[in-house]
Amino acid sequence: MKRNVNTFKLIKSPLRTCDSCGSTFPPRHNPFSKELINYLLLNPCNHVPSYGDVSWLKNHISTGKKELAAYGDEIDRMTKILEELKARRDELSWATTQLNEMVSPSIHALPVELMLKIFFIVCEDRPVSGRRHPAFKLSLVCSRWRKIIHSEQQLWTRIHFSELRFKARNGCLVYSEPHIQATRQSLIQFYLEKSGRLPLHIHLPLSDSFASVFQDLVKHAHRWKEVTMTCRKDYHDFPTSLPLIETMDIRGFEAMDDYPDKIFTPSLRTLTLSYPSRSSYPRLDTRSLVCLILDRGASYSHFYDIVRHSPMLSSLQLINFRFFGQSARASATVVPTRLTSVAILGAQYCDPFFPLFKTISVPYLENLTFSCSLYGSDSFSVQTTLAFGQLIKESSITSLTLKSIYFENILLLFDILASLSGTLTRLSILMCNFTDKKWDNFLDLMASSPGQYLPNLKELEFSYRPWSDRSESLLLRMVQSRKRSATSTGKLSVLRLRCKDQQLSNNIKRYLKKSLCGEVLRGPVYSPGNSANFGFTVKYFPIQVIVEYARKQVEYYTKEMDTVLEHNMYMRKLR
Repeated sequence: MKRNVNTFKLIKSPLRTCDSCGSTFPPRHNPFSKELINYLLLNPCNHVPSYGDVSWLKNHISTGKKELAAYGDEIDRMTKILEELKARRDELSWATTQLNEMVSPSIHALPVELMLKIFFIVCEDRPVSGRRHPAFKLSLVCSRWRKIIHSEQQLWTRIHFSELRFKARNGCLVYSEPHIQATRQSLIQFYLEKSGRLPLHIHLPLSDSFASVFQDLVKHAHRWKEVTMTCRKDYHDFPTSLPLIETMDIRGFEAMDDYPDKIFTPSLRTLTLSYPSRSSYPRLDTRSLVCLILDRGASYSHFYDIVRHSPMLSSLQLINFRFFGQSARASATVVPTRLTSVAILGAQYCDPFFPLFKTISVPYLENLTFSCSLYGSDSFSVQTTLAFGQLIKESSITSLTLKSIYFENILLLFDILASLSGTLTRLSILMCNFTDKKWDNFLDLMASSPGQYLPNLKELEFSYRPWSDRSESLLLRMVQSRKRSATSTGKLSVLRLRCKDQQLSNNIKRYLKKSLCGEVLRGPVYSPGNSANFGFTVKYFPIQVIVEYARKQVEYYTKEMDTVLEHNMYMRKLR
C-alpha cells in the first residue's frame, strides 16, 4: 500500500521556532530528506530493497536516529522553558491580584471601627473554647487584622474552657496532663492580659483539672459579669464579693468543702442554681434579681428565703423540680409583687407543691406554665387542684399552659378556667386527662357560652380525641360559635388541635379547610403535621416562619465570611 503525499508534510521542511530571528529546528535541512520521502512514497511497506539500496538506506537510518535524539533534547529544553513561563505567569498573576486588591474596594479598605463591628458579630455568633476562640482564628488572617484584634480588649472578655480530648497515637496520648495544664495556664493569662480591666464572661466545665484556672480567675472576681461553672472540691476560696456579676449559673456548691455564707452580688439579675438534697446553701445578694431558675430541687425554707429577699423578681423557672425536706409553711404569706411569669417544667411530684400554692400570692402573675416530667407519674389531687385554683384566681393571668398533668377531678379545672374569663387570652392544655370523657363538658362550655365562658380567649390549644359520640359534633359547634361571634368578644384568632390524623373524620377536616378559608390572608388554614400530630391554625403566617428565614440568612452570611477567611489565610501562606 502506497502512502498519501501529505503523510510526511511535517518533516519536509524545518520547524520555525522563532518568528523574530527566523531560527528553525532542525537548524540545517537534511538534503537527503526529499529523496527519503520520495522513496517511501513510491514503495509499499513490504518492499524489499535491492542490494545497492541497502547501504544508501542505512546512511539515512543513521541520520534519522541522530535527528530523533535532537528532537528529544529540544522537547526537554522547551518543556523546561514552558514550566518556567507558567511559574512566572503565576507569580505575576498573584502580584497583579494583590495590587488590584490594594486599589479596589475591599475589606482591607474598611475603617478600623467598622472592622471591629464585624469582628464582634463573628465572635459572638461562634462558640468560644480555649485556643478555638474565634478571635484567634481572625488574627491568623494577616498582620493588620492581628494588630487590630490584639489591641481590642472587648474581644477577649469571653473566657470559655471545655474539656480537652486528644486522640491516642500508637496507644499513647499526644499531649500529657502537665502539657494540658501548662496550655490552660498560658491561655488564661493571655485572656486576662488582653481583656484589660473589662468585665469578664466565664465558663468552666465539670472537672477537677480546672482548679488552677479557677484560682487565677478568683483574683479577678471584681470583673466577673457572667459566670457559668460547676464547682468542685478543689475550687477553694470562692469569692465573697462579685460587684459586677449580672448572670450566674452555678452548680455543684454541695461538692465544696467550704463556701462563704454570704456572697455580695448587688448587680445580680439572672440566677441559675442546681440544688441537691442538703440543708445548707450559699446565700447571695438578690436585691436586683429579675430572673430565678432553680434546677432539680430545693428545700421549702431555701426557696422562700430567696423569693422573699428578691423584691425585683419578675420571672421564676423551676426545672425538673421537687421540694426536699418537710413541707413546713412559711411564717407569713410570700408576696412577690413584681412576679409576672412562672414556669414549672418537668415537675416530678405534684402534691409537694400544695404548700407552695397555699403560702405564696402572685397578684400580678400574667404567664403560668406547669408541666410534669411524665404523664401519670403523679396527679393533682382535689386538695392540690383547689389550692392551685385559689392561687391563680387572685392573679391576672393572661396566658396559661398545662401539660402532662392528671387531675383527679378535671371538672374542677374547667371551673378554675371560668374564674379567669376576665383576663385569660391564651390557653394551652396538652396531655391532661386526655382519655377522660369529661372533656366533652369543656367543648360544650366553649360552644354554648362564647360570650361568657372565656370570652377574651384569642388562642386555644388542646389535645383532642373523640372521647364520645358527641365529641366531633361538639368540636364543630365550638368552632362555629367562636368563628361567627358578632364582636371580638368570644372570637378565637388561633386554634390548634393536637391529635393523630386518623382521630379527625374527613367531614371535620373538610369543614376546617373550607369554612375558615375566608379568614386566612394567604395559604391554607389546615395542614397535616407529622405522624404523631395534626393541627390547623387560623393565622397562617406565624412568627416561626420569620425566625426561620432570619436564621437561614445568618447562616448564609456566616458561610460567606468563612469563605473569605479561608481565602485570606491561603493567600497569607503563599506569601
